[in-house]
Amino acid sequence: MSGGRARVSDSRFVLPVIEFVDPRTDPEPPPRVSREPAAQGDDVQDLARLCSSGRVYDVELWIREGRPIQALTYERPKKPTLLSPLRAAIRKNNPDLALLLLCNGYRLELEGDHQPLPFGVAEGPHVSEIAVADVVVRACPRSEGPGG
Repeated sequence: MSGGRARVSDSRFVLPVIEFVDPRTDPEPPPRVSREPAAQGDDVQDLARLCSSGRVYDVELWIREGRPIQALTYERPKKPTLLSPLRAAIRKNNPDLALLLLCNGYRLELEGDHQPLPFGVAEGPHVSEIAVADVVVRACPRSEGPGG
């Protein structure tokens, strides 16, 4: 209190508490946090650009702000399909970005037809993608086979 004024709490300025998993201290996907995806890829296009540029700390800030980290669809009518943030991290060959997304609620099952495969099958295997592939494979839910 300064000048004899009491501080008034104004709920308009209270930011929601967003759980953030720091893969530097807790590096094991699958995530223990859940995030709502954006409806359209346009809503995470800037995030995908950050991933394409390898800007890990900017992506971390995006996540800490509670913004969506993936979309339900990346397809757009009469326009090219957008690159998902995880696909962008894989193409950048950046396992740190991939792990950051996966540890903070990125759900592989929402990738649909554009699910990033360990070696980017459409692009062909590249030796430099092995580290990213390892991160993605470790994040994939393990199936116990039929009936299990």
